[in-house]
Amino acid sequence: DASAQAAYEALECAVAAKDVPGYHRESRNFHLALVSPCGMRRLLGMFESAWNMTEPLQPMAHIPVRTRVSLHRDHDEMLAAFVARDAPALLEAAHAHHERLRSSLSSLPRHTGLFADRE
Repeated sequence: DASAQAAYEALECAVAAKDVPGYHRESRNFHLALVSPCGMRRLLGMFESAWNMTEPLQPMAHIPVRTRVSLHRDHDEMLAAFVARDAPALLEAAHAHHERLRSSLSSLPRHTGLFADRE
């Protein structure tokens, strides 16, 4: 709980400062703090691999500040559910967060360099 809370607070500072590289770093730390207790090394390795592939592109740099703030509000719910050990609430909050992220990314202009060209 302490690691998740500390990661959340660091992420909160990055959001408030509009620090995009910090947002990426602290978002990664926050999400990993929530999933690390599972102890499933292969799953954690998959998360690390996915993050390592997407992080250099810094997709959050292309998302409006208000959307990053909305995404961070999801973190409030996720952390509260995590600390309360309320798995259904955590899954619901994580699903809503993923959908908001997916929607945000899919609405970005194609010229950002985040997307492969379709022929």
